[in-house]
Amino acid sequence: MAEELVTGSIAAPGFSGLNTQDSSIQLDSGFALEANNCVIDRYGRVGARKGWTKVNSTAASTGAFRAIYELVKDDGTVVISAANNKIYTGTTTLTEAVVRNSDDTANLTYTISDDNWQISGMPYDTGATPSGHAILAQDGHPTLVYHKLGATAHAHTGSYGFQRLGDIATNLPTGHTVSSFMPNCVMTAYGRVWAANISGDTQTVYFSDLLNPAEWQTGTSGYLNISEVVPNNDPIVAIANHNGFLIIFCSKQ
Repeated sequence: MAEELVTGSIAAPGFSGLNTQDSSIQLDSGFALEANNCVIDRYGRVGARKGWTKVNSTAASTGAFRAIYELVKDDGTVVISAANNKIYTGTTTLTEAVVRNSDDTANLTYTISDDNWQISGMPYDTGATPSGHAILAQDGHPTLVYHKLGATAHAHTGSYGFQRLGDIATNLPTGHTVSSFMPNCVMTAYGRVWAANISGDTQTVYFSDLLNPAEWQTGTSGYLNISEVVPNNDPIVAIANHNGFLIIFCSKQ
């Protein structure tokens, strides 16, 4: 026998979380059977994620974008992205990056073979207008820095552009050169840039001088060698910071 239709109100859909185990006909209306395009908010609740807005009418290349980072500079922000073995800056208009030499007089031949960049930003020095820096790291590639170019290395003048880190700072970590300091992990925390997972040097975390992402040998820069506490040469695969701690991830530790 047909029954009268009854309307119901779901005030907070998915508030109770995702439940795929119990029968759907027995679930309270606060449970969700599917959770698409959602986030977990700071209170542990399921919430709707804001939609995406396309900023380009066309893609920069046929490859997929695999890295993106927004650097906050003293004169605004810039988005750095990577796809199809290229690095770009910009949003609505993407500009393919070139790598400049140490005195900013010519482009260098810099070959990019993959798009697995890790990018981390940090201002140089303090004050009202600190000079923003972005450090780009990828296995098998000399570390790059995006900063203000100038005829004098690390002069913090002129327009922003890319250079190899070793070309603006002769003080790379002891024992490393432009062609050997090629970390696969990089992050910024506690006023320093941290880098790790270097071919042939996989159990060392290097950190820059305080508030100077280009100085890796003098000042308060240094390194952490974990070989005495982590056995079997277990390599570092990632680094992170959380709750005042530096967290080092190895393949098995």
